[in-house]
Amino acid sequence: MKTVIDKANTRGYFNHGWLKTYHTFSFADYYNPRRIHFGALY
Repeated sequence: MKTVIDKANTRGYFNHGWLKTYHTFSFADYYNPRRIHFGALY
C-alpha cells in the first residue's frame, strides 16, 4: 500500500461562521480531483 502525505496547508478550508473546518477529501463545496480514487482508509 502506498502512503500519501498531504500537508495541512494544502487542505480545503471553509469558514461557515459557526464552523471553521478543513477538508482533505472532497466534501461539501470542496472538490480536489487529485484526492479521489483512494482505497480503504486506515
